[in-house]
Amino acid sequence: MYFNGRRRGDDGGEHIPRLTSYVPQHDVLCAHETVLEAVTFACALRADHGYLKPGRARATERAHHSRRAIELCGLSAVANDVVGDANRGGGGESARGLSGGQRRRLSIAKALVAGASVCFMDEPTSGLSSSDAATVIETLSRLRRAFSCSFACVIHAPRARAFEAFTDLVLLARGGRCVFNSLDGGGGGAAASPTPKRVEDYLAALGHAKPRGVPIAEYALDLITPVDESESDVAEGRAARVDVSNDLWRRYEDFVAPAMRAAVDVAIARPGTSPRSITAAGARPRETRVTCAWRQFRVLFSRDTRLARRNRDVLLAIFGNAILMGVLVGVVFLDVRNSGSENVQYQLSFVFMVIVVGALNANAAVPVYVADAEIFSGETSENMYSVFPYAASKALTWGLINGLATCVFATITFVLAGFATSPTDSIARAGANYGRFLLAVLLAFFATDALMGAIASRATSHQAANAVIGGALGVLSLFNGFTANRRNLPTWLFWAQYASPFYWGFVAASVPLMRAYDPGGGGGTSDEYDYEALSRAFDFQRWMEWGGLVAMVAMTCAFRALVALALARK
Repeated sequence: MYFNGRRRGDDGGEHIPRLTSYVPQHDVLCAHETVLEAVTFACALRADHGYLKPGRARATERAHHSRRAIELCGLSAVANDVVGDANRGGGGESARGLSGGQRRRLSIAKALVAGASVCFMDEPTSGLSSSDAATVIETLSRLRRAFSCSFACVIHAPRARAFEAFTDLVLLARGGRCVFNSLDGGGGGAAASPTPKRVEDYLAALGHAKPRGVPIAEYALDLITPVDESESDVAEGRAARVDVSNDLWRRYEDFVAPAMRAAVDVAIARPGTSPRSITAAGARPRETRVTCAWRQFRVLFSRDTRLARRNRDVLLAIFGNAILMGVLVGVVFLDVRNSGSENVQYQLSFVFMVIVVGALNANAAVPVYVADAEIFSGETSENMYSVFPYAASKALTWGLINGLATCVFATITFVLAGFATSPTDSIARAGANYGRFLLAVLLAFFATDALMGAIASRATSHQAANAVIGGALGVLSLFNGFTANRRNLPTWLFWAQYASPFYWGFVAASVPLMRAYDPGGGGGTSDEYDYEALSRAFDFQRWMEWGGLVAMVAMTCAFRALVALALARK
């Protein structure tokens, strides 16, 4: 693609995305976002207001710019309405929301607030009713004048009103072969009669006069629409349309295309102002994005937290599950801390169960990565933000939500299991035990959450993500330090436990709790207890109390890096 005669990738060509926008055929929108929020989000990341002073003036300009785009797109009446899910009906927050035409106009408004000079659109009227399609075309006509933006649209079956709205037109036959271009000499020139008349005159000059009463759009497309020669109706005379299409293409190639290619060569040989020069007056003139990484993260995090708060069904499910599981596990191991040191292995079972169930809370974030994949692809292709701010925002938003739910779960189990009220533990020791226990459970959760995020970021569907995650967690949970550890694993396989967050979480939580029973360690219990024998049986070592925490932090960082890498390769 060339812009002012300069190819993308050449000097200054990397700035072309700052001057263009793209509206896909299928609208990619956040279901729980309002119209105003969606447009403001795009404006905050793409609109270039570098000429304004930072602070309130710039924020006011963005708000004005967003509302103007909404007004011109005819969406003022639904500016505060939630977009909704086009594939769902009914009531409540998951209702259908905007109509198809309104969703398309919202996509156009998001593209326009970037201040683009050219907006590319794929099938802007596809799947819309006649009235919605007409409204979209009228909207494009208004926006072209208001924003001084050129719209390049691909339409396979334009209605008459859409056909008449275009100032310039290119007709393509099978295989992308051009048969008409309104900018060539044969078409009459851009300043000549309206586009439908130019098409009609051009076809008539080639011996294909339009029959009376037939719309020119329908007639032109009927001439160039290819017919599969394997169909039975070819023998009935429709194969002649293939010959007409080939004839139009050959005439264009013989008499028009050479002049057009020569004009293109001249434009490339004498390029105009480079995209870099055009953006030099705006914000961050040397960068391909308008905003810095920190601002990208702030805008993304603001949207993610807002949408998460609004999605009450998911929040209720997450915290309801945490409370329910906390009560169930706590009842199963009720007051196990005060059952005596002879039941210490029963206490280790409790620790193991809490680590595993708490870590699996991370599964709640998997649908988010999968569902937002299309939104991420669309917004990054528009150069709104880079991978790392997006990955950091998602990790922090859902890490905080699921991490808080994990804290609720761990606290309930800790209290019900008697660790907070044990007569053998002082208040200070119980508090220290709780802090180390909660930290180990949280870090095991964060490491597992990062692992699931890395897998989900590469998955093409929720089912594929669940299948791979299930297999990965199944393998890692085998090497957990409780049912399988260095003492009972084959020599050539024991190293696998060091790659499991379940193992590190288990040892980091167990060692301080079990040392509290050791008379030599000041545990304060009168029961006969051999901590050294327990250490040998489960391969506990003093350094694991903190080494396990460090290992889980390292695993979290490594898996988060894999998330960013997976997103960057999409």
